[in-house]
Amino acid sequence: MDSANNNNFNWTNIGFNKNVCSFYNTVLFFNKLGINGEFVQDNLVYSKINVLRGLHFQKPPREQAKLIKVNNGKIQDVVVDLRVDSKTFGLVETFELDDIKKHQVFMPRGVAHGFIVLSDDAIFSYKVDNYYAPNHESGLKFDDNSLDIDWIVDAKDIKLSIKDKSNDNIIAEIDQFLYLLLIINNEKINKKKTTDPIYAGASTNG
Repeated sequence: MDSANNNNFNWTNIGFNKNVCSFYNTVLFFNKLGINGEFVQDNLVYSKINVLRGLHFQKPPREQAKLIKVNNGKIQDVVVDLRVDSKTFGLVETFELDDIKKHQVFMPRGVAHGFIVLSDDAIFSYKVDNYYAPNHESGLKFDDNSLDIDWIVDAKDIKLSIKDKSNDNIIAEIDQFLYLLLIINNEKINKKKTTDPIYAGASTNG
């Protein structure tokens, strides 16, 4: 298994030959990348030409890391970094994935993901390290001007679901992201104060 980090991003584009079967070995996969994690759910998607889905993500604390693989056909895969502490925050990267080269893309938690089908139809699978949480799902507009995504398909030919037509722009979503992260961090701090003797009875003055 060969892996190479993109010059600008932390996504990992992974090529597999016919003799490699480690896609389904979670421990081996994460060990190879030097990442702590475990896949808990597999998803299978079927879609037709020019259908665009995204850009999807789950809000804290239910973010998901994903490993994307095309089983049949060809797609353009797009990722947007929403990690506010990342050097590539707000930047976009795109990949073309198909059933010939059999490359896969791993994306960490805290990113938005979308795709558009380039072949007549496509089937692809993706593994996630956190379960689907409908109350935490959200999305970005595929044509958000601030993202300036270079979709291969002409805008007039793109087929978008009703759900994805209601996605927000990145500025609005990031505001919510930061708010949720603040709440989660405060909860962790408050929990530590009640359980850690170092904080027991500590003064809040000064």
